[in-house]
Amino acid sequence: GDLPNGKVWGFVPANLEFSDPRNPFIDYNPTASLNRFAGNTPFDFVAYKYGDVNNDAPVNANTVNNRDFASTSLMIDNTNFESGELVKIPVFGNMTDMEGLQFTLHFNTNLEMLDVVSGALEGVNAANYNIEAGNGTMTFSWNGTIANDKEPLFTLVARAKKAGNLVNSLDISSSITEAFAFDRGLNTFNLELSINNENNVAEGFELWQNQPNPFSSETLIGFKVPQSTIATLMVFDLNGKLVYTDKLEATAGRNFFNLSGANLPGSGIFTYSITTAFGNGVNKLVKY
Repeated sequence: GDLPNGKVWGFVPANLEFSDPRNPFIDYNPTASLNRFAGNTPFDFVAYKYGDVNNDAPVNANTVNNRDFASTSLMIDNTNFESGELVKIPVFGNMTDMEGLQFTLHFNTNLEMLDVVSGALEGVNAANYNIEAGNGTMTFSWNGTIANDKEPLFTLVARAKKAGNLVNSLDISSSITEAFAFDRGLNTFNLELSINNENNVAEGFELWQNQPNPFSSETLIGFKVPQSTIATLMVFDLNGKLVYTDKLEATAGRNFFNLSGANLPGSGIFTYSITTAFGNGVNKLVKY
C-alpha cells in the first residue's frame, strides 16, 4: 500500500493483530483517545518508522549530542524540620542555557510531598509532575522558558511526618524518569542534586563548584560568607595568566558570580579563585 504523506513515526497498540500483515494500513488508525487518568497508567505501544523496510532506522534523533562528561545540578540548602511542620524547599540551579529538564525525586518517610510551586521555570503545574506517596517518589518533566535563574527554579512543598533534615531525606535518580537537562543546542547534561549542608558546618567562608560545569555561554560560581563583605573573583588560564576579574558586595549567606563564557578566551580548563575578608577558595572550571 501507499505510505502516508508527511509522516515519520507511527504508533500502534502492542496487542494489535493485523488482519492482513502484507497490507497493514487496512488496520491503520493514526489517532487514539486517552481519557484523563491519575497516577501511573500503562499504555503499551509499539513505534514504527515509515519506510523502514529492513528495520535499521536509528531510534534516536541524530541532532542530540549526549555529553556524558557534563553535568548540572539542582541546588537546595539543607534545613532541619520538626514533625508536623510545613516545609518549603526552594530549588536553585544555573539553567539559563537549558530548555528542559526531568528527573525522579526520592523522599523518605520523614516527608509527605504535597505540591510544586512554579518559579523561574515558567508554567510549572500539576501536568509537569506526579507524586507517588506510596513509594516515596515524584517524577518531574518540564520544558520551556526560564525567566530568571537567580530566583528559585521551583519550590517543593512538603509536610514533615517526623523530625529530620533535607540532606537525609531527598535525592534524585533516573529510576523512573531519567534525570537529565538539555540546552538550546539539544546537548544533554546529567542532572544531579546538590544539598548545601550549611547547618552542619562552622560559620565561615565556603566556595562551591561552578554550575553547570563544563559550560558554554555562562555559569554560576557560588560561595557563602557569614557577614556582608566585598568578594573578588579572579579567573586564570593554564599558564597562570589572569584573564578575568570581577567584584561584588556579598551579603551574609549564599552569593553568586555570573560568569559569561564570552569573558574567557577560547575553551579549556581555567582556575578560579574568590577572595573575601572571611576566607579564600580556589577551584577549576571547564569551558567548551
